[in-house]
Amino acid sequence: MKIRKGIPLLVIFLFGYLYPSVNTVDIPNITKKVDRVFEKFNRFDSPGAAVLVRLHGRNIYKKCFGLANLEHHIPIGPECSFDLASVSKHLTSFAVLLLEKNGQLDLDDDIRRYLPELPDYNTKITIRHLLYQSSGLWEFWTILNKYSGFRDRDYFKMIDVLNLLRHQGELVFNPGTKYAYTNTNYSLLAEIIKRLMSRTGLTEIRDDLSGKRAALYFGHGMDGHSALALGRAFQWMGCDVEAINADSIKRDGLSRFDVLAIPGGESNPNPWQELGLDGKLKIQNFIRDGGGYIGICLGTLFASDNGYFWGNKWGIDELYLDIFPGVAYCGQEKIAPKGSWPLMTYLKICGHSHPITALLPDRIKLVCYPNGPYLQPYELKNATIIATFELTGNPAMVAFEYGKGRIFLSGPHPEIDVESDRDGSSKFSNLSDEESDWPLLLTAMKWITAH
Repeated sequence: MKIRKGIPLLVIFLFGYLYPSVNTVDIPNITKKVDRVFEKFNRFDSPGAAVLVRLHGRNIYKKCFGLANLEHHIPIGPECSFDLASVSKHLTSFAVLLLEKNGQLDLDDDIRRYLPELPDYNTKITIRHLLYQSSGLWEFWTILNKYSGFRDRDYFKMIDVLNLLRHQGELVFNPGTKYAYTNTNYSLLAEIIKRLMSRTGLTEIRDDLSGKRAALYFGHGMDGHSALALGRAFQWMGCDVEAINADSIKRDGLSRFDVLAIPGGESNPNPWQELGLDGKLKIQNFIRDGGGYIGICLGTLFASDNGYFWGNKWGIDELYLDIFPGVAYCGQEKIAPKGSWPLMTYLKICGHSHPITALLPDRIKLVCYPNGPYLQPYELKNATIIATFELTGNPAMVAFEYGKGRIFLSGPHPEIDVESDRDGSSKFSNLSDEESDWPLLLTAMKWITAH
């Protein structure tokens, strides 16, 4: 099939500086003149344009011409989306400067303050570096095209870019030392803008945990959706959150934080092998000396004394964290058959005497993976069971102390907010939930950091 190509245009005229007010403008005359400019596109076999003339906050002309798709004869309409390409970079930088002017960010902020899932390169990448194209980050288009099977016009999401960047082991150059034009820099700026606007405009931002610092483990095998959602939840609580990797933990990088969080991930022993015995000891000492720990799904399995995967012994015994005095069992056929898609499942709250459960309803509904674990403490006195799976009665969440530190573990995923896009993930958009479980995470974090 022969494809006839045409590029539709979005045209915006801003006349605010030419005319002091709308009343001094001959609007009918402007309308005629703009019509004449675009009349050659007003046909059914031509690419066209969407035209907007705006003056002092008022639209004085708005009209569409020609086709958005020549092959299928789809006309341009008022709801038509346009690929602005790199024109959007000017708008993005302007938006960043507006946020700076309003005191919502600083150009010299570390970008991991807003994008905690990015790796720690042992050097600071600032918003200014992104603006000036001097970050040292990969050009994501090159990687997607050459190594991931994407084509130039394929649709991708920001989660694809973030998942790609979290595997960038080292920078191309030290930030601020060179100029290298990439779409990566401005894509990240757009994501920072989105998250800030979500925090300050569209979604309530709490300051309950202002000043607390959370380290979000983002090593090999971590699930990008779980990590992103958990980071967003921490930001909603008012926490400062940064990604941390195995090398940083082994270099005493946890000393700057109040809590270590390990999100969900793949069913393989990558975290065990990355951290090794040295990393295990660092985490144990961090918690024993008063630090907190939150484990979600894989992070819960990792925290256990040992684990089973669908009835089989799993992992390397000596590399489990051994902070939970019990066993994690992955897989419950009655809840989610092996190999099935994640689903929603009900948990029963085990009383309301614990600070985490004091304000919770009697049952809650969470995302559960088919390989998600349940927990069995060796002795009930060693841990408080916060909630059980309604269908099986198996413990789903526990809370306990380890030395001077406090720990909260969850087999299912309270960080996933399926009815909202504030968690940054659309992976679970096919599921439904009555309400968010972020308040549960908030009470868990408040309990962990209260002492």
